[in-house]
Amino acid sequence: MMMVKIYVCSWVLLLSLFGCIKQSNKNVQEGKEIVSVSKEDEQNVLKIAEKWVALEAEKYLFETYTSNPNDSSKMLIEHGQAQKYSREETTDEIRYSANIGDNAYSISKNQFLKGDLDGDSREDILVAVTVEFGNNGTYTNEYLFLNKKSGFVLANVFSPNEIASKNIKDKKLLYAHGIFSKIEENCIIGSSNYSGENDELCCPSYYCEIQKYRYNEKTKKLELVFQSEIKKRPMKGEK
Repeated sequence: MMMVKIYVCSWVLLLSLFGCIKQSNKNVQEGKEIVSVSKEDEQNVLKIAEKWVALEAEKYLFETYTSNPNDSSKMLIEHGQAQKYSREETTDEIRYSANIGDNAYSISKNQFLKGDLDGDSREDILVAVTVEFGNNGTYTNEYLFLNKKSGFVLANVFSPNEIASKNIKDKKLLYAHGIFSKIEENCIIGSSNYSGENDELCCPSYYCEIQKYRYNEKTKKLELVFQSEIKKRPMKGEK
């Protein structure tokens, strides 16, 4: 009887161990054991992002004031004193500013979104680049870098505002301000604010708490997979 108990217990132990090994392999396959991004990786991604931003800055910042220059910029251009842009770097950002006008590009150095977006168990990175265009406001572009075996690759550049605008089904909702907040379960998690017909841009009346996007490597686009209800903010005095 004792031998039977030992035999049964041994089989239970083996099955348990097999279950643990199987579960461990499953975790790797599902991308739960993620290879994290190092500080060196972040610096390399910043260098790539800056190269692309520099190209945009050279085209956009310079063309903006040369295609439709005011009197002061005309004088500088005619005398060969107009430079395309200037570069400044702080602990928080790398900034490309137009030397004439108020347009600028700012690359965030410490607000990366990191997580496995393409399901290969390696952390990918979203780098936020803020574009300022004078007194007309700002918007943010997100540069998506996929972590491949050969290194980080710039997969695409996304505008959270434009993507959030595509989710509007109500014709009364106009301007959208989208925000990407994290990468989780192979999705970009975000939220949005929406302006109604009578809203000023500063004060949107509608909001969406959760929006989930999955990256499609074939189309190189973000696809909406979940969106919570778009709600209206209560007015003062309303509950």
